[in-house]
Amino acid sequence: MPAEKHATPLALRIALLALFTVAFVRGIGLVLHAPLLGLANNYDQIRFSMCLDLAPHRPGVRADAGNAPAPLRLYSFQSISDSCYWTSDLLLTAPLSWAWRVSEHFSGPPVHSIRKLGVLRVLVWCLVGAWAARAWMKAGSPTAALASLAALAFVVFDPANSLYFNSFYAEPAAVLGLYLCFASVPLALMRPGRGAYFAVLLGACLLATSKIQHVALPALLGFAVLVITCGNARTLALLLCVGSVVGATAAAVNRHQSAGLMDGIATTNRGDFVLGPLLLNVDDPKETAARLGVSEACAAYASPAGVYRVPAPFERTCSGIKELSDARARLALLMQPVALARAFAQMPDKMLPWIPDYLGLVEGEEHGSLPSSQPSLSQWFGTGAATATFLMCLPWLILLGALRLRASPAARAYLAMCAVASIGVPMVALFGDGYFEFAKHSHLAFSCVLASLCLVIAWAACRWLPPRDEARTGGAS
Repeated sequence: MPAEKHATPLALRIALLALFTVAFVRGIGLVLHAPLLGLANNYDQIRFSMCLDLAPHRPGVRADAGNAPAPLRLYSFQSISDSCYWTSDLLLTAPLSWAWRVSEHFSGPPVHSIRKLGVLRVLVWCLVGAWAARAWMKAGSPTAALASLAALAFVVFDPANSLYFNSFYAEPAAVLGLYLCFASVPLALMRPGRGAYFAVLLGACLLATSKIQHVALPALLGFAVLVITCGNARTLALLLCVGSVVGATAAAVNRHQSAGLMDGIATTNRGDFVLGPLLLNVDDPKETAARLGVSEACAAYASPAGVYRVPAPFERTCSGIKELSDARARLALLMQPVALARAFAQMPDKMLPWIPDYLGLVEGEEHGSLPSSQPSLSQWFGTGAATATFLMCLPWLILLGALRLRASPAARAYLAMCAVASIGVPMVALFGDGYFEFAKHSHLAFSCVLASLCLVIAWAACRWLPPRDEARTGGAS
């Protein structure tokens, strides 16, 4: 990464070990906390656990019913609809579910704790973080090694991310894929090799197949890397684009095998977009609705809540939504620059809090909040639009500073990916599901912001630690 004076081996080892310890303690402390801490169950994770025939163990309650007030700890295999959404997170959850089935076959208990999945996620993350730090040390960049472990301790294991560990949500796979991309792309620029290239491809595929909204994100990262390196990273850009192609293929397979489920999701998302960013920002909502073939009565229900404010079934009140094509709906906003600018200007006001406040976090409580023993940056960020605006600008300011200081190509590529992803994620969320659950759908953006800040802090720490030569001579001249 940037040109740097290597810290003394002892000081560096202490710093790396301290960061790794903090990361492990934070991660394992949250997933093993009693009562259970996690993000409450809603439809987003139900459609993923359906693939495993797993549902919360609640005798007498429908298997696919959500539970917004609190997370649920116990799961069991149940007869569930065949409709499910494949995600790269199944690479971790499927083997665990198979282990549970084998356990039951040998007279094990039929009810299973989600904590086991949380612990497994923490262990996998610690292995990935240790790999990244070791790879960067071998590449001769203590700054990058410190940054990778700082990101593990203070970004990945911040409850805003780790609350998803005790659940079947797909966000953990998205964060893991992003982390691998951020770690391996600059590493491949410094030390090209099959291992680094494989990590880039793996990260891109994990990210693109985690959730449909992230399909294009690896390609966007590839574009950023290609531009910032002046076209000198074509192989890396290609690998990132391959990840997006794999993601698009997986999305097509999902749509084919679960046509009813996917059509319903697409119609709901389209309705959320039309009733949110589109009709809330155009000059004449009724005229716009009529031009799209949507009933004028639908315009009266325009709100950030999307279709969930419309009397059910919303397709009856908003007739024409189901027949409206996704492309035509999105183009209606893109073709009106003033309305588009208004829609973008609304984003910061809806991006916080980082941890959703409408889903409970504590088992057995009604919309319980995090205990004081589990601090999160989400509490510092608050809910203000000014804070969100500053955070969205921060990676770009850091990138400009790196360019001014003539940072290495690896550092520039890393910071460019952070900056582009931090704004790309909320923009995709805007055109995907509108303003509905916008903060949750944009949550990956703040991980990108903090990842860029981790590199700056690591760079400053390496400059503060005594240089190797000075350490050997005791500072004598």
